[in-house]
Amino acid sequence: MREKNNPEGVSDFGAKDDKSVVYARNNNFYYIPGQSFKVPEAKNNYKPLGGEKHPFADGKFEENPAKWTGNGSRMSQPDFYDWYETVKINYGVSPDGQKDFDELPADADSLDWKAHYDFWQGKDVPDSWKKIPGHHPVLVR
Repeated sequence: MREKNNPEGVSDFGAKDDKSVVYARNNNFYYIPGQSFKVPEAKNNYKPLGGEKHPFADGKFEENPAKWTGNGSRMSQPDFYDWYETVKINYGVSPDGQKDFDELPADADSLDWKAHYDFWQGKDVPDSWKKIPGHHPVLVR
């Protein structure tokens, strides 16, 4: 069992996600319900680690349900050239592009930091926004 080092009241990224759906506003990831992740088929005679034997280079990876890749592939076995080593983080944008959060006004690029700060006060934002400062688009699997 993995030892937990989280501060009290803080859960792991994705721990509270509803994994039975592709998208939910406060899920941290996008899922492929009912399908497990499969390592892509290698192309062009590629061999991990140049063919060197390693206990982790077995072509297997436990992830159920599978998550979308960092470049947005929605396949449980992505293509070899997809960003399959990473997963796409859900910042409250549904698969059809709908944004489930308030947006800054059109002139926001001319506002100072205080106006930006004031705008976001009291706003209900998706869970991932609170967990990842700077809103990085992907995490490594």
